[in-house]
Amino acid sequence: MRLHSGMSEEARIRDGIELASARKRLQELEARKTVLLAHLAELRQVLAGTRPVSELSSEMISRFTIDVRGATDRFLLRGIEDKLDSLARETDAKIFKLKELLAHAAICPRCNGSGSIVKESVERDPDNAPVTHMTVSSCPQCGGSGKAEAEMI
Repeated sequence: MRLHSGMSEEARIRDGIELASARKRLQELEARKTVLLAHLAELRQVLAGTRPVSELSSEMISRFTIDVRGATDRFLLRGIEDKLDSLARETDAKIFKLKELLAHAAICPRCNGSGSIVKESVERDPDNAPVTHMTVSSCPQCGGSGKAEAEMI
């Protein structure tokens, strides 16, 4: 994602600057998680003895330099399992945060999701005591739905 000085990631997403790239990043993370979990399942089958090392996917063999002729020891495979598990958990955390940000971006920034705008004014009565008047109207940006406009999301 691009960096915009002075704006948090949440503010950029909320302002609609990077919603498309945030959605794309979410898809990439979910695809990565799927691959990691598939590799993890493969490796656990090898460790359980239900699958030979030679049947591991070529991507996994090349990524982790696994010797399919049997020279790769179980200690190395356990290390790879731990690394895959750690990567899957990190990816889960990133997915969760991005989904939270995207869900928050769906809230109208003008009314903060309430659908209403409250205007207060203070006047003085004849005795010079303050009198507060409140006017509630439908949010002009979201039309009272509380949701961000379609082009923002």
